Amino acid sequence: MAWDKGEQLRSKKEDFNKLLLETKGFLEEDEAKILLYKFLRENITFSADLISGVELFPFQHMAIKAMFETDYTLGIWSRGMSKSFTTGIYAFLDAIMNQGVEIGILSKSFRQSKMIFKKIEDIAAKPEARFLSQCITHKSKSNDEWLLEIGSSRIRALPLGDGSKLRGFRFHRIIIDEFLLMPERIYNEVIVPFLSVVENPVEREKMYNVETKLIEQGKMKEEDRYIWPNNKLIALSSASYKFEYLYKVYEKFEALISGQVKEDSGNATRCIMQFSYDCAPKKLYDENLINQSKQTMSQSQFDREFGALFTDDSSGYFKTSRMAACTVIDGDEPSVEVYGDPKSKYILSFDPSWAESESSD
Repeated sequence: MAWDKGEQLRSKKEDFNKLLLETKGFLEEDEAKILLYKFLRENITFSADLISGVELFPFQHMAIKAMFETDYTLGIWSRGMSKSFTTGIYAFLDAIMNQGVEIGILSKSFRQSKMIFKKIEDIAAKPEARFLSQCITHKSKSNDEWLLEIGSSRIRALPLGDGSKLRGFRFHRIIIDEFLLMPERIYNEVIVPFLSVVENPVEREKMYNVETKLIEQGKMKEEDRYIWPNNKLIALSSASYKFEYLYKVYEKFEALISGQVKEDSGNATRCIMQFSYDCAPKKLYDENLINQSKQTMSQSQFDREFGALFTDDSSGYFKTSRMAACTVIDGDEPSVEVYGDPKSKYILSFDPSWAESESSD
């Protein structure tokens, strides 16, 4: 496992736990509530255990903390590494600690977008999660929307479809599960505009005007302006081929984090979490599953699914990138319907090159 903090500009943060240890004497109730909130916000593992009874693994703590701290998070995780479960914990903690936040869970299919929602339900149903269950004030499920309300915060699971049904929604947090399946057009034309609406714009404008006057009077410096939190995007997926759109997003994130490319839109921060199966605790995975996958998958397929590694194009007779380039996007013309004799039976089969070698049959 490697860690690279990158070259992004980040606001300076005080060591709250150290500050709390130095706090002495009697606390008024309001001050005690604020300190408790800050303590829970800074100590995610403790908060998850207290509210839901879930004990986090260290990598889960890192992941949830990154989702809280950064604006754009790209999670490339091994199959079976609890990304839906972990993201579900982030979602309800964020909804509790940031009242009024709108969280949207989206995926290519409604079934997939409901997975994270179900994880929250499963956690809340356990006896040790009584605090979490008490925080849930309303829950509803319809054919095209699942809604969970935690005070004034709302978590929605929605089907993506062609993106047309989502245009009326506005979210402060967008969680995209199986980002690999997200069409590039929908991501750029539908998903990203969701994040353009900020919370409390009137309050922001008033504070900006006050700060401007203080700067003009010499009582404040430009760099001391209050930095409002940005909206968040969390994209989750297993790895893909390098010719696919997911890898382009990965490269862009990497370039912005490392400082190779400068961000034009301000102070947004990004994070890449790339977790291979061997980063997980030993007891998280079934060793038989890993061994069977190694035997039945090609090396490049195993690298993508369990190693969280982006691989080059396949080396079969027909390259995957060439077939993808010749494939009509869903919903576009022309389309072909294949049919035959209704009294006959047909078998459609594929002969993949598992070795993915130029010399293989």
